[in-house]
Amino acid sequence: YGHHHLMGNISGNQDKPRFSSMASGHLSMSEDSKLAGWTREIPEPTERGYRKMAAMHAFNIAVPGIPILYYGDEIALHGGNDPDNRKMMPFDFSPRQQELFIRIAQLNETRSQFMALNYGSTTVFQPEPHLLIIVRKYMQQEVRFFFNNSNEDRYLQEWDITVPADDFTSQTEILERE
Repeated sequence: YGHHHLMGNISGNQDKPRFSSMASGHLSMSEDSKLAGWTREIPEPTERGYRKMAAMHAFNIAVPGIPILYYGDEIALHGGNDPDNRKMMPFDFSPRQQELFIRIAQLNETRSQFMALNYGSTTVFQPEPHLLIIVRKYMQQEVRFFFNNSNEDRYLQEWDITVPADDFTSQTEILERE
């Protein structure tokens, strides 16, 4: 569909287990997540689950298309497959849920401020096995997302940035006209 399209990148849906539960290790890819939702209590996400949920949203914003949030993913709502992934939406957020909610709101604000994230060209780098870099450019704007899936912080000299272990960060820049 090219770099400028209106395809949606969805974070989850009612037919799949909650991403935060998978990322936290509370559900495995090899188990029946529907049965798990019926037969046991799926715990709230771990710190890693929250980080991975934020990283997934950052990825959806970094790649071409329209980022779409399934309800509850903005606070890492947990659960197995249907019907366990259709819990009532809580509005009395825990401190960790509130942090994630704010982080995702900031990502959405970045997307609205930088046309590079709507119309820009996309370049993807993988300089190391556990490091992914997505660069979006449009006119004089450049936005970079750095995803680190390793257990150690990574310093990237080319961009003078440290990417936290098992997390992501981003940079925005207005380039000088040539």
